[in-house]
Amino acid sequence: MKTQNTILKAINYLDIFATRSKAFQDFKYLGVSKIDPLKVSYIKQEKIDSLQEYANVNIKGTAEQRKKYFTRTSIQKLLSNMFKDNETKILNISQDIDKQLRKDFISNDDLFFENDLKRFYSQELENYIFVPTGSCMDKKPREYFEIYENFINVNTKIVGLKVGQVVIARAILWTKTDKETKQKKYYLDRIIFLEIFNL
Repeated sequence: MKTQNTILKAINYLDIFATRSKAFQDFKYLGVSKIDPLKVSYIKQEKIDSLQEYANVNIKGTAEQRKKYFTRTSIQKLLSNMFKDNETKILNISQDIDKQLRKDFISNDDLFFENDLKRFYSQELENYIFVPTGSCMDKKPREYFEIYENFINVNTKIVGLKVGQVVIARAILWTKTDKETKQKKYYLDRIIFLEIFNL
């Protein structure tokens, strides 16, 4: 089952049981967010018209446009804005779609290791898409992370999970080598966020 179709199927199904809100027709190009695949994205007709009139931008729903102009939200919030009653049905369908998004999401995740910790946290590496997390380390200047290069007998790198280029979880992995025995010990600064996928 393709996730893009799953969202439209949910809307069509809910349309049987709930009343459309006045804003129902305003939501265009509904689909999975390119920045955060656990959310849906859309653009409103008013914004499409405004971009056309003032910026000469024709919205066609391309991946680049979705990243630049579209709004991301949870499936429940979207459905609650599109329909005005039957909250129980909205909640149940939202939970089902949310589970499907998570299932699709984790079935495509890859483990990655990154040695360039400074440029990773300063978000200067172009081969990753960074989802805003509210972390105090996100987008800080490289100099903030130089300390990680000054440890003796310790190698520091990023270990994480990504879907395509989207980073969904990351942690710092330290490898400490004993000078005499050459034995290595590993330290991870956090549990990678598997709980968000209900695993």
